[in-house]
Amino acid sequence: MQNPLLDPVQTLLNEHPRGIAEYDILKALEQHPALGDLGTQGQLPLFHKHFLIMNALYQLQEKLWDSQQQVLEITPLLNTLHATAPSASQTQLIQAESRGPSEYYMNWENYHNTSESDVSNLYKSFWSYLAAKDNRPSALDCLGLDPTQEHSEAAIIQRYRQLAKQHHPDTGGDGNTFIEVRAAFETLKKSFKTQ
Repeated sequence: MQNPLLDPVQTLLNEHPRGIAEYDILKALEQHPALGDLGTQGQLPLFHKHFLIMNALYQLQEKLWDSQQQVLEITPLLNTLHATAPSASQTQLIQAESRGPSEYYMNWENYHNTSESDVSNLYKSFWSYLAAKDNRPSALDCLGLDPTQEHSEAAIIQRYRQLAKQHHPDTGGDGNTFIEVRAAFETLKKSFKTQ
């Protein structure tokens, strides 16, 4: 399915060099026929509008990187098309953070097959994901893992076990460090359930 919002969303990104929130994109395009025809009753029309905007953002992220090496940073609060490329590690982090959501929003079956009750469950999981994501870089750093890299669940668990064994008070380790390591792992564990 061709997303009719690609060009209007790209125009808005270019007009807002400091970034633009999804809500502001929605308000700017609410009269666009692709959004206006979806209705306003219940959560499903709002989900469809959200999906169309996010699909356009992720398509543009891929297109702009492939064609012009431009980095489009997509976050829950602000979407920013960087005029100059961020550092290599920052670019890698932006791309890594986009992988999971990109796969979801690039799959049109998720647009067509999502029900009202699915939307309710998605909202709940989104807030859990957001809470865990906000703390993910510092939690990875606490475990001695590079926050700019992707780490598998198994690698995080293995690293946690190494540090827990090393710092556990029963084995002569520092109790405060053990508590910090445990808290970091709990933060990362929450994100396992939402990926």
